[in-house]
Amino acid sequence: MYDFIPDDPTTQHWGQRPAPPPPPPPSPRARFILLQAAVFAVFALLLVQLWRLQIVESATYRQQADVNRLRPRTVDAVRGIFYDRNGEILVRNQPSFSVFITYADLPDDEKQQAEVLMRLAERLDLPASGEPGGEGQPSADWVAATAADVCSITSKYVPPGPTAPHGIKEYLAEACRAPYTPIRVKSNVARDLAFTIEQDRLNLPGVTVQVTPIRQYLAGDSVAHLLGFMGNIPAEQRDQYVRTGADYEPNDKIGLAGSEYAFEKALRGAKGRKIIEVDAAGREVKTVGEPTTPIAGHNIVLTLDLAMQKQVEDILKQGLARARATRGIAIVMNPQTGEILSMVSIPGFDNNVFGDGINAENVKEYVKLSENSDRPLMNRAIEAIYPTGSVFKIVSAAASLQEGVVSTETQVECSGILYLPNRFFPDDKSKATPFYCWKKPGHGRINVIDAIAQSCDVFFYVATGGFEPTKFAGLGLDRFTKYARAFGFGQPTAIGLPGEAKGLMAQDGDTWDRFKRLNYAESWYVGDTYNMAIGQGFFNATPLQMLNATAVVANGGTLYRPQIMYQEVTADGQVVRGFQPEAIRQVPVSAENLGYVREGMRRATVPPLGTASGAGLPGEITMGAKTGTAEFCLWDEQAQKCGLDKDGNLPTHAWFTAFAPFENPQYALLVMVDGSSIPGPPTVIQGSEAAAPIAADILRAIFKLPIPERKTPAARGGD
Repeated sequence: MYDFIPDDPTTQHWGQRPAPPPPPPPSPRARFILLQAAVFAVFALLLVQLWRLQIVESATYRQQADVNRLRPRTVDAVRGIFYDRNGEILVRNQPSFSVFITYADLPDDEKQQAEVLMRLAERLDLPASGEPGGEGQPSADWVAATAADVCSITSKYVPPGPTAPHGIKEYLAEACRAPYTPIRVKSNVARDLAFTIEQDRLNLPGVTVQVTPIRQYLAGDSVAHLLGFMGNIPAEQRDQYVRTGADYEPNDKIGLAGSEYAFEKALRGAKGRKIIEVDAAGREVKTVGEPTTPIAGHNIVLTLDLAMQKQVEDILKQGLARARATRGIAIVMNPQTGEILSMVSIPGFDNNVFGDGINAENVKEYVKLSENSDRPLMNRAIEAIYPTGSVFKIVSAAASLQEGVVSTETQVECSGILYLPNRFFPDDKSKATPFYCWKKPGHGRINVIDAIAQSCDVFFYVATGGFEPTKFAGLGLDRFTKYARAFGFGQPTAIGLPGEAKGLMAQDGDTWDRFKRLNYAESWYVGDTYNMAIGQGFFNATPLQMLNATAVVANGGTLYRPQIMYQEVTADGQVVRGFQPEAIRQVPVSAENLGYVREGMRRATVPPLGTASGAGLPGEITMGAKTGTAEFCLWDEQAQKCGLDKDGNLPTHAWFTAFAPFENPQYALLVMVDGSSIPGPPTVIQGSEAAAPIAADILRAIFKLPIPERKTPAARGGD
């Protein structure tokens, strides 16, 4: 039963008792004890945390602090420079300013980080991204979102190679993958801009300006192919370079072409090491401890004569203009040693564009040069292969003389045309294949010496391939190939420059037959040997290979390795190694037979019959020479066949090779005018009219003789 107390104001419901009174408040003493306990607990926790931080995990946190404060840095060695043989500086290191970002030193706050990157992009005129459509200036929100995307642990974004177009996105991706490594954002920055960025360092944490060297090439386009240029280590070779143990780092620049590549090991030196202390913005405050001093790279003195190189370039350009050609080569060598005194390949290029290497800033210029139809980046002296035409006859003559196939008494009848009987229908003259001499009326009866001087094609057809109707066996393909290879064809000259081609020359006759069967589904015919005897058909060579063969004839039979290094010198002038001639082999041709070939080349310069006699060669010196006119196929896409000139002839390249003085040769020279670079319809140019006058002027310049004014091509003297 429920009680009801109507007069009790605390009673609101049936059956409820009055609420108990609240407990009395704690006494002041009790409150003080509780406060003491709380304070003690807090201090106990602080002591435990301090003990953990300073004792248990002190090494870990000390290491993290050192990582933030102390940074290991490599100190690049001064790269060696180039001189010509007379001490003229060809390349030097020019100080420049570069801007870097270090991801670990950028603000942690995304908004502040975006502001730094925005400010940097504005100063350096950097696009948002190198990707298509990313050319505009980035916004702060875009930068923050991009940073979160490319720098997250799970990001699959891979920054493109160093030569791909770069913007904030790409540089940021590279930086956050190596947070403590400075990433180069801009090279060769203007001095005023570099100072402005440095003065604004408080607003640009993580951004640093450093003085870095760039290569300055002083000799102009004419030496660009020989010197080459530098660039970042190609992505596919990066691991290979780093694994060499030679202090290579992923961001290093290396020689990519020419002598910069060939002498990379000597030029680069050895890096130094130091530990630096940085401030909160990542800028160097001081060096900690004793740094390791870098060792400067060695300087390279080239065999090149710069004064001669510039003269050769000017003369070659004038000769190409007369022939309306845009491509040509001229090389001068010492035939007694293999020293390259001059090597000009036109067109050239300005390698100062790549003074700081090929990078995202100049890659468009590199692509433009690469896509140019004249291939200006190609050193045609060693990389391009051509049919040589009649200049090759000096090899055919030497081989035929040495094998006793012909002697100086042997005479061949040249009527201007030779009919090679069909092997299956030898008696049917209508099926015979005509092989022509350049001189349509023919040379009459001619021996080997005059055949060289007058460049008689028919003589070399018969001497090399034989002629069945007269039972003349000829040299034959196997022996012909053996001698051609002995003179250096079909293999690189080993000059040491990158990209050298080996040409087209098989090991033996069987190889030639297999080659033709595989590529043309035909057997090898005597006519194919005829063509090769005069430097045509299935045969190609580089200009340097042809010059090397000329040097063999000039020096009496030694095939030297062409060289471009005269000395390697330390920074303080000590010679590490000097030039030494390197004989590859002695060709298997007697001095007597080589003497006959030289005599034929001498007569080529003598009027009225010598093919080079109308080129204006300096009569003050005696020399040996050989002209050449090489046919080639200029494919006509519309007609689906080789293009012909108005007279039905294939277009040609013009060649000329020589040595002088005749009695004691000190210079061997080769000039080649690329007929495929002449605009318009296919054009026939002859060695005697296009290449020989260029060589004549070069020889006059070498021997300091007057150079005549030439306005039109020389009169045709043949071949």
